[in-house]
Amino acid sequence: MPVVIPELCAFSLRVTLSPPFSEGKRAITAGKMNSWPHKNIFSFIRRTGKKYTLKICFCRLSLRIPTEKPLAGHEENSIMIYGYIIIVLKGFFMRILMIGDIVGKPGRQVIQDELKNFRELRSIDFVIANAENSAGGSGLTIENYQTLIRSGVDCITLGDHAYRQQEIYPVLEAEANIVRPGNFPINAPGKRLTVLPVPQSRQKYGMELKIVVMALLGQTFMKPIDSPLHAIDDMLAEIPRDVRIRVLDYHAEATSDKQVMGRYLDGRVSAVLGTHTHVATADETIFPKGTAFQCDVGMTGPFESIIGRRIDRVTETLRTFRPTPYDVAKDDVRINGTLVDIDHASGKALSIERVVVRASKK
Repeated sequence: MPVVIPELCAFSLRVTLSPPFSEGKRAITAGKMNSWPHKNIFSFIRRTGKKYTLKICFCRLSLRIPTEKPLAGHEENSIMIYGYIIIVLKGFFMRILMIGDIVGKPGRQVIQDELKNFRELRSIDFVIANAENSAGGSGLTIENYQTLIRSGVDCITLGDHAYRQQEIYPVLEAEANIVRPGNFPINAPGKRLTVLPVPQSRQKYGMELKIVVMALLGQTFMKPIDSPLHAIDDMLAEIPRDVRIRVLDYHAEATSDKQVMGRYLDGRVSAVLGTHTHVATADETIFPKGTAFQCDVGMTGPFESIIGRRIDRVTETLRTFRPTPYDVAKDDVRINGTLVDIDHASGKALSIERVVVRASKK
């Protein structure tokens, strides 16, 4: 299980909860750290169920916990635990995965082959993917869109290549699970934000959760575009106040541009995750007011390449100045992405983690 260590004497981790323990805030103490997981005390975290954020601090306490029925090896409907660690259930969270720019057929294929298993392995609730390079490295076709949605992507974001494949226009207008950059002209095809239900959230959490997905283009080293800061203010004003889980794909070139957006939105959205450069950055963090941030989540596609393109073709053009077709490469295919855990009630990020999934060898 991923662990975040904010200070020496306390740390957070994520587990799952199932009966006989009931929901709500509860404190328990456990024995020695090296005895975890004790089969009677911690058997309730083994199976996938309702996910909770736990705060663990060192202390000397004992506590009797009532249960709905006797645990194995105990006659009473309660258990007395002694030890040095207290765990406080703080409430459940939602886990989202943001997938970096999907490049060409290799990128689409690794999503088809690996995403569903990875989603189950990491108990991911919602998957967002930037797919503007899916069609031969530039744009998105209707077939590409359908393939990615069938493969487990819940929402698709686009960037500066959004309109390279004109056949996607009707999908942009008709479907709720795809967005184009919000600082495009107001009459540009597509939606600049979308509010979507989280799949199976009612079954998992007893309520229907919703998420807002948005996209914006940066201005530095990019084509002329309206101010993303002005655009995001307008977009946030459109969001229903009760929808607190809000994720922005900021498709921009410069890290400084992305950092400005992250700081500007700290406390106003759940996550600002960058795309466009195809290179994952090691700056993932949670800002003081609760917004998860990373300059770039990376690329999904062939890594034996120059940001997804054949090495020989790119090198030839730079060496001779002769134009060559920048064909998509084929080898060392990976998914780059970032996991963010978000508190369902406040919309604040609890943790952020870079992930890499390599294509299975066939």
